[in-house]
Amino acid sequence: MKFMERYGEMLLEGMEVEHLVSDPEGHITLNDIGADFFSKKDKIDSDTKFSIKMIPYGTDEYGMTRSEKARMLYRAWNIHKAGRARYAESQFKKGKISLRDDDNV
Repeated sequence: MKFMERYGEMLLEGMEVEHLVSDPEGHITLNDIGADFFSKKDKIDSDTKFSIKMIPYGTDEYGMTRSEKARMLYRAWNIHKAGRARYAESQFKKGKISLRDDDNV
């Protein structure tokens, strides 16, 4: 569970997974799900219907800019970390750094 909590979002990014979405034509009711599934702030009516759709993880079908910006920032961070790793590797190959921090010149 700790592994999935830490790396789950990276591993699932882009994979299609089942999402419960509000759908007026859906066959799933609040009674089927259980009222405890939602918090009070969700403000779900008792007559709301749902369906299950396959949606890529890390996206939403409504294109919310908040999630898009979060994914863009996450990708930028990954690019930065990969660049730092390539730089450290090149410095190691040149003999400017060692495998241990306390041996650096």
